[in-house]
Amino acid sequence: MSTRRLALTWHGVVAVEQQRGPRRSVMVSEVQPGSPAEASGLHTGDELVKIGELNVNSVIDVERGLLDARPGRPSKVTFRRGGKDSSVALDVRPLPGHFNTPNGSTDEVVWKLLGLRTLPVTNEYVAAVSTKLRGGLYVQAVQPGSPAAEAALQKGDILLGMKVGSRHWETIRPDNILYVLRQPETAQTQSALLYVVRRNEVQPLKISLGGSLNATGVSR
Repeated sequence: MSTRRLALTWHGVVAVEQQRGPRRSVMVSEVQPGSPAEASGLHTGDELVKIGELNVNSVIDVERGLLDARPGRPSKVTFRRGGKDSSVALDVRPLPGHFNTPNGSTDEVVWKLLGLRTLPVTNEYVAAVSTKLRGGLYVQAVQPGSPAAEAALQKGDILLGMKVGSRHWETIRPDNILYVLRQPETAQTQSALLYVVRRNEVQPLKISLGGSLNATGVSR
């Protein structure tokens, strides 16, 4: 798991979670050769404490803490080594080559209707909640004033599924959202319950769909 898929940047930290008595720690299990992490001075065996102002309580926090990092703007990484806390400046690097941003028609329709831009992520990103989950949709952006914003969705949330009436749907691709919007139950209630992962906990958020249901791209 890394920021490569989400921000097209590289930090070179490979982390694992370890249970140490009553508390869980996030340890550096590998520092990739030639990486920004190696240049910063991080070592295998360091315990990650904070990235910027974000407390590191899980492997996902490492990615969240560095997701908005940009080359030339080093992030402060606080770590514990030998019982002593220290900090280094980690400057991520851009990935080489050319990459295609997932801006297909489905993504644009979801953005137009709900004000939500997402990126599919694997089960690694939600394993802390349940190992049975197949993945979800990482929230990359929320448009101000949109149904997603009014539902209090935030960048960094992971959308696991939607509930309309008594029916539940999994959301692991953007077209799963459009499928739910096309359902008769959705037209009747004009709202849905979203299940999102935030700070390693599942939270329900109610979204009002209103006029979105008759918009281009989701007509039945």
